[in-house]
Amino acid sequence: MNFSCNFDAVKAMLSTIKDNIVAALPFWCKTVLQAIVLSFLIRFCFFIELHFRLQIAIEKLLIVLSGFFYYDLLLMASIFVIAFIPYVFLQKLSPKTNQVIIQGILGLYTITTALLAEYYCEVSRPLDQVVFAYSPQELWSTVIASTQFSFVTIIFLCLYIVAWYSSYRFRKIMKPTVFFSGVMLTLSCTAFALFRCKSIVRSEKGYVLHSDFYLAVNQVLYTYIKITDYTQADEENVSLESIQNAAQWWWSQNNSRSYYDLQYPFLYKNTDVDILGQFFNTTSDGNCPNFVFIIVEGLGRKLTVDNPKYSFTPFLDSIACQGLFWPNCLSTTERTFGVLPAVFASVPQGRRGFANRRIPMAEHNSLLNDLQDNGYYTSFFYGGCASFSGQENFLRKNHISQIMDISPAESKNTQELLRENHRWGVDDEIMIDSAICRKQKNMQPNPFFDIYLTLTTHEPFVFDGIESYEQIALDLCRTDTSHEANIIRNHKNIYATYLYTDNALRNLFLYYKTRKDFRNTIFVITGDHRMAFVNDGKNHLRKYNVPLIIYSPLLKRPRHMESVVSHYDIAPSLTSYLKKNYSCKFPETTHYLGESLDTTIRFVSKKKQIFMLNNRAIEEWIHDSLYLYNNELYLILPNLDVKWYENEAEKERMKQELAMFQSLSVYTVDNNYLRKPISNKEKTNDN
Repeated sequence: MNFSCNFDAVKAMLSTIKDNIVAALPFWCKTVLQAIVLSFLIRFCFFIELHFRLQIAIEKLLIVLSGFFYYDLLLMASIFVIAFIPYVFLQKLSPKTNQVIIQGILGLYTITTALLAEYYCEVSRPLDQVVFAYSPQELWSTVIASTQFSFVTIIFLCLYIVAWYSSYRFRKIMKPTVFFSGVMLTLSCTAFALFRCKSIVRSEKGYVLHSDFYLAVNQVLYTYIKITDYTQADEENVSLESIQNAAQWWWSQNNSRSYYDLQYPFLYKNTDVDILGQFFNTTSDGNCPNFVFIIVEGLGRKLTVDNPKYSFTPFLDSIACQGLFWPNCLSTTERTFGVLPAVFASVPQGRRGFANRRIPMAEHNSLLNDLQDNGYYTSFFYGGCASFSGQENFLRKNHISQIMDISPAESKNTQELLRENHRWGVDDEIMIDSAICRKQKNMQPNPFFDIYLTLTTHEPFVFDGIESYEQIALDLCRTDTSHEANIIRNHKNIYATYLYTDNALRNLFLYYKTRKDFRNTIFVITGDHRMAFVNDGKNHLRKYNVPLIIYSPLLKRPRHMESVVSHYDIAPSLTSYLKKNYSCKFPETTHYLGESLDTTIRFVSKKKQIFMLNNRAIEEWIHDSLYLYNNELYLILPNLDVKWYENEAEKERMKQELAMFQSLSVYTVDNNYLRKPISNKEKTNDN
């Protein structure tokens, strides 16, 4: 009898569960259909925003919509299969509460997508683990400085809200049957069982161009996967044997250098050839020349003499024509965080960037430190906060003589004003005027080594008096109806900032020309990276392409060189030049990754270099004329064009080289094995 009662109880319970499921199923189906309609409408909103803000071609609409079938439907199926039982339970418990929760979740999904679309419009890629690359204070500063809720932004935010409201109204008129709802549940369960969202996103199948994948992928899903992958990833432990094998491989690739210690795999005897001396006369007094480094925020070659149709840096163009000019120069990172270590120390980036705050900075050679030992007075002038991205840490580590920035201790009021105006820092003209005043007031001894890092050509692309420069940008393309001209007209503020900064640099040069020591001064001009907005979506190598200009009254003749060079090559080139021509003392050994600048006039690529993205990922490697990007192989052609190259053997070799170099990079930076401790006695005058 007890058995019969228990059986009847179980049967009654199962019947109740069945009734609850049948009763809740149509409501669950309505929720799924609303989410599907919402996803489709969000796709249209996303494309409209990209079209008007980034001039994405109409033809890309199909790419954006394809993501609805590749990603959105699968995401919705996965979510609602997992949430089915809680949904049935809550629907039975309190239908009104269930609806409030569902609409709240869909509303949150809509707002999150809108914010991620805003991020996409700023950097032309989805949000990923880059949030872990910065401290909370740096993230907050970035948001405050870069985000402007303009009228246009509000319009697009409202557009997403309208999409959510439209899906809600659609839900009201839907009346799915139990049978139809059962079919929907079956299809959802089947999709959930057969496919996995993470594997599909990671594979990028169906898209030849990585930029098309970025357009198609579900923004929320991509961000979630990248962040969870990052937080769950275990740091790989590399064996000592593999490090030694990688070191011997690196030595074989640089057989002109004398490496000698496997514990310090990048360390070699400092005998690099002087390549710059042939282009310069000696200084009038025989003393070491002064140096002025100008690093322009986001200066890509498309904005300079490389674009004869539209140039937004006419002054820098004129300097390039009078100096040594390398249009095919490469930065080493996607953002500013890597430029100072690369240019002045030619160091590997390690796991998270060389100047990363989480890791004690490895002992290293640097042009800054070595020149101070040779009597140089070193200065850094910047209109922002130098502590951002470890810049100040790097400079202090190399005993910089002075830093001029808007540090919190010196100018709290200035920082508050900048936050109110959504600025990263003071305008370039103000920064340069302040630097000139400081130099005039406190005359530094010769020789000097000045570094200027500009800022105005960074988002949000605003400065006082921008209207007059916007008009100049519009005048340049007034009668042109091309796609390029339309981009300029629609983003006149961006191009105006380059015209403005170019004029500010003209004033800086005018100041140095008034100095008696101008004739003994060498100027080095480059970009920290290429502005993301003008990157070619089909050629990802271009995002590292910046001009390199060396100008001086000491030059014997100008020269235009098409050879591929790198920021890594600057420090070893100047070290060899000063050592050979001015008997400066430098350490007997160094770890520089670069080599003497290639002065070949015709195009040639002999670089071996890794690149670090803004999110600190390492995915790219070049070896001579081959370029590995996103597990695909390309040939590097003149003008830094690239062509897809199908060769599995070469691709595997490049992937192995990428892994070996990165293992050396992490090993040396994390374990402080870039150089051995040195003393003044170890420095030499040997030529």
